[in-house]
Amino acid sequence: MTNPHIGEVVATSGSHATCRISQAALQAQRQMAGNEAAAASSIGGLVKIATAGRLLIASISELRAESQSPDTLLGEVEYLGQGQLGQEGALADFRRGVEVFPQPGDPISLAEE
Repeated sequence: MTNPHIGEVVATSGSHATCRISQAALQAQRQMAGNEAAAASSIGGLVKIATAGRLLIASISELRAESQSPDTLLGEVEYLGQGQLGQEGALADFRRGVEVFPQPGDPISLAEE
């Protein structure tokens, strides 16, 4: 099972990305999975970014309100590694480091187990 998208990449660099995150989608994910998801969807939690047939795994390092939209957060995520996009959206062959970087508009989701 894959988690629904909670937002998208809006800027990227060699070590991190800035993401626009729906506060409503983030809250819904927290409520569906209980206490573990609440911790996973905050600082230190993991997200996955689908890009070019790969899944990048990143750690949430900052969340802040976007002043122009009350339902939107801006998040900074630091890249940890990548793997192949396997069957049903699963991560396969994970390794540290990133070779293919996301582009603005690429979707993000909370990482599962």
